[in-house]
Amino acid sequence: MKDALVFAAMAALAAAAAAPAVSQNDSKLKACTAAPTHACVLDLLWDQMPKVGRDYQAETRRAFIDAALLSGDKALIDLYIQRTEWRNPDALDSSHIAVARQKADKAALISYGDKAISRLRFDWYQLNAIANGLAEIGETDRARKVAELIPRGDEDGVTELNLYQHAQDVIAFHDTTPVTARIWADGKAASNDWWDEAEITWLKAATPRASAATFTKELQDRYRADGWKYLNALLRFAPQITNPPEPAAAMLRAHIEGFADPRNERIAEVLLAIAARAHPDVRTAMLAAFDARQPSPPVQIARMRVLVETGDAPLEATDKAVLGLTGGSYKQRIAARALATLTPDEFIAKARAGEAPFTLSRPAVLRAALHQTADKAFALTIGQLMAELGEPRTIDGYDYAQYATEWAADTCQADLFKLAESRLARRDGLDTMMWAARFDRDPVSIVEYLSHDDRISSEISDALKGYQRIILNGYCSAS
Repeated sequence: MKDALVFAAMAALAAAAAAPAVSQNDSKLKACTAAPTHACVLDLLWDQMPKVGRDYQAETRRAFIDAALLSGDKALIDLYIQRTEWRNPDALDSSHIAVARQKADKAALISYGDKAISRLRFDWYQLNAIANGLAEIGETDRARKVAELIPRGDEDGVTELNLYQHAQDVIAFHDTTPVTARIWADGKAASNDWWDEAEITWLKAATPRASAATFTKELQDRYRADGWKYLNALLRFAPQITNPPEPAAAMLRAHIEGFADPRNERIAEVLLAIAARAHPDVRTAMLAAFDARQPSPPVQIARMRVLVETGDAPLEATDKAVLGLTGGSYKQRIAARALATLTPDEFIAKARAGEAPFTLSRPAVLRAALHQTADKAFALTIGQLMAELGEPRTIDGYDYAQYATEWAADTCQADLFKLAESRLARRDGLDTMMWAARFDRDPVSIVEYLSHDDRISSEISDALKGYQRIILNGYCSAS
């Protein structure tokens, strides 16, 4: 961290002074250096408030309130409510909700959730935070009820829709509702990706007669020129056309032996979905034909094939990821499936090369993988790769380095932190400098540097937000 301070000091000296420095009381500095309690560090930062411009007063005061609340020290909380004059009930609620989420405070989050459900007024951002916090502690049903309170109608704006969708992503990611291979196949069958409106209307109208013996011939005639649509139509009607199982078993077995080649991974996935929705006798016949024509499928298809045979048995988290059933954002879903279907060596090689599934949003997907893998050694390997990829001075490079630095600070990986931090676009960011203080237990030197620097904007709140990590997680051990 001392290297970062030297770098930052050089940057500060090179900058033109936009405002006079605010001197720091030497006796305070010495006392706090000897015993850096939260009370004294926050007090030293408060002494720098005269440097904060009017446009950044509110966010800086909010950062003080959040830090005090995170400490759980009532005297400190009362002091900063008095100092900041942060008495607006809505604003205080936002801070309390954010802190409850950071601390995974189940009682507080449930209390806020119940208040929201009973129609006590909260703004959209508060509802989003409450729903997310409830999902993270496993209160899925409450989270869904709160999320439904976020407006998203035709007359509402993009912000509300984005907040609602974000809440839904968080809820889906943390949802532990049992899932089966049949549910996966049902979801694929219900998808309208293959069909235009006219086709959807026809498919719905055809459902009542789908069990007739002549229906499969009707499908063959209708989709003779489009094998993909034919396979997806079979998937859609699999429960009806395979009950009773004959002659559907013979027909589907013949399809696998003939035109529907399971050595093509996309075809294999549709065939397995059909089998999952089919009568058990038909499923057995299809899987036997599948194995005969594709005895050595890729890892992901091989696992899918095993899961389809289990029928309605609940899936483990890894198996859900194999089938693409892990909820969450795009980056979380891609990360989960990559972790479940690739060996560690394959994962790192493909991620380094930017190959599928890392062709889109690679920094964010790797960041999601860092937080999803339970293998600490592999997580460190991912972090090291991100630090490596952070070297090019591109926008993506900044993201890799930033995400790796953040994760290393949270998990006390000192060597990775030093490497990733050295590749940041701005090494003198006050939040990053405070993260470094987790390793050397010296937040006071950052405040001392700040007292001689000319920063007057939101960067003091950045220092506070960085220090909040120390309040929440403590310092890293010397080892």
